[in-house]
Amino acid sequence: MKPAFVVQRYGTEINGGAELHCRRIAENMRKYSDLVPLGFLPEEDKFDALEGARLLVMPFFYECLSMVTLEAWAMRKPILAYARCEVLKGQCLRSNAGLFYDNCDEFRESLALLRRLEGT
Repeated sequence: MKPAFVVQRYGTEINGGAELHCRRIAENMRKYSDLVPLGFLPEEDKFDALEGARLLVMPFFYECLSMVTLEAWAMRKPILAYARCEVLKGQCLRSNAGLFYDNCDEFRESLALLRRLEGT
């Protein structure tokens, strides 16, 4: 499964910045899946990455209903959101278009469930 990690520009003032946070999560999860953190992308590359991904991972606590979430859903891609982000968790529940996780075990189980639903 090839999830897309999308990084929002929060800046370096938040624990080293979102890109660093994303890369750390991807490195930790790499042993469970074939994650490829891409960092910041131009708009056209972002859409290519989303098109090639099976889901969008939003691993951030400080997030709202972001544009990239709506773009992924418009492309019929599920979202895997951090459960402590109440906005995205609630949107996943209401839309039935995503899952959420609070720890590594839940992340792995969510990926496994998405694989089963896809038939891969």
